[in-house]
Amino acid sequence: MEDGDIDKRALQEELGQIKRAVGLQEEYPYWWRWWLVEGLGTGVIFPLLEWGIRDGFSAPLIVALVAVTLAHQLSLYRIQSRYERPTTGIPSWGQWHLALFAGTIAVFVGVRPFFDAVDGDEILTLWLVLVAGLLGLGYLYLGQLLRAYDIRKPDRYAFYTGGVWILVLAAAIPYVPAAHGFAFTIFGASYASYCILAYVVLSRV
Repeated sequence: MEDGDIDKRALQEELGQIKRAVGLQEEYPYWWRWWLVEGLGTGVIFPLLEWGIRDGFSAPLIVALVAVTLAHQLSLYRIQSRYERPTTGIPSWGQWHLALFAGTIAVFVGVRPFFDAVDGDEILTLWLVLVAGLLGLGYLYLGQLLRAYDIRKPDRYAFYTGGVWILVLAAAIPYVPAAHGFAFTIFGASYASYCILAYVVLSRV
């Protein structure tokens, strides 16, 4: 076939399709694996926090909490530093976390004057509902944002599923009597299970 017989427009479209719908695992492994470590860290940190708030922060518990938190952050840093960051083509996982943290602080400051009207045993659950609500919305928004970056559907649907799951937990936990006093533990374990499951499923897709 001579060069003149090649449909350059069709070839360009085919190349564009190949580049589109990339997976987080293939193109952005540091960003994708960060998700797994985040889930594991939350699954341990949340129960430790609840234990301390409910029974008091003893010296061993403080040491354990600090050690897990530092290990969590160090793991995130090492995962990210092992791979070259893309200059374009994907939202920043770190900036997303900073935005979520800023929103959490704003909600805490705004709601703080009303904490006195809530029973002490219920403040922790209220705080969980507020933070989980922000996190769930953040996951849903990020899943939608990834569509603009041509990230494949399974990765986007994982974020949609996570957002819905987190919002369901936030709405349901206060109404479950068995969850009283264990809201953070239940949420942390549920969130960690979701992250690990999503990681395993996406690694095989």
